[in-house]
Amino acid sequence: DKSIDSTLIVDSLRSQREYIDRIHKYANGPRLLEGGIGTGITSIYLSCLSYDVTGIDNNHEILQAAAARNAALGSRARFAEMDLFNLEFEPDSFDLCFHQGILEHFCEPESVTRSCHRCGFQLGRSPH
Repeated sequence: DKSIDSTLIVDSLRSQREYIDRIHKYANGPRLLEGGIGTGITSIYLSCLSYDVTGIDNNHEILQAAAARNAALGSRARFAEMDLFNLEFEPDSFDLCFHQGILEHFCEPESVTRSCHRCGFQLGRSPH
C-alpha cells in the first residue's frame, strides 16, 4: 500500500518543530544519522531539505514502513537495520547524529552515546 497518511506526517512534523530547528542549528554539514527512526518521518523530511540522511533501527517492520513512506514521497533518505551499540560506519561519517526518546530503553545509554559520538557529533532529546 503506497498511500500516505498525511495527518501522521503533519502532526509528527508539528510536534518536532523545535527539535528540527535544533538539528538545523547544530548540523555542521549535510550528513545526518538518525538512530531509532520510529515512523521515519524526520529522516524523510530532512532529506527533502537536501540533507544526506541515513536512518537506522533494529526493527525490520519499522524500517519497511519507513522505506515505503520514503518511496511514496520521493525522498532520498536511506534506511538500514543496525544496532546502535555497534554502528557499522567509519569514524566521523556524519556531521550530526540525532535520536529522540531512545536512551531510556537501554541499561547502558552511555554505550549508545559513545557509539554515536564516534560517528559524529550527537544531538539527543530528553523524553521529559
